Amino acid sequence: MKVKLIFSMVVITSFVLTFNMCKEDNRQLGCGEEVGLEENYINITAKDSLYSFKVKNGIWWITSLKTIVGQDTLYPQLEVDSMRNPIKGDWYSIKRSSHQLIIHVDENQYEYPRQLFVGLQSGNCFDGIWVEQSMKKDR
Repeated sequence: MKVKLIFSMVVITSFVLTFNMCKEDNRQLGCGEEVGLEENYINITAKDSLYSFKVKNGIWWITSLKTIVGQDTLYPQLEVDSMRNPIKGDWYSIKRSSHQLIIHVDENQYEYPRQLFVGLQSGNCFDGIWVEQSMKKDR
């Protein structure tokens, strides 16, 4: 009986200590400074468009791209110098400065919408921007 009681107390104590350890601040994991996007989604018309996303944190970089055009999903590779130079795709371009990301999309000539996802990172914090462009309307 005493062995069961001692065993139960050890298990409960271990659980309580583990639970308290899990409540610690995540900044120790290196995610103290988020990218700090003011907004991360925009739905635009089929027309040629330019949009600027404001970023609060000045130390961030582009980690990934994803485009969806109709049924085709592509993951374009980023060049090593994409931190300094604009990124150019078939129908979009992306330019980065310390506190903003400027995305330009060409007019959508297709009968289906297009989407662009730009993955961002600051330390161990991840964020992203979705741009959806409407399909061409028949006139």
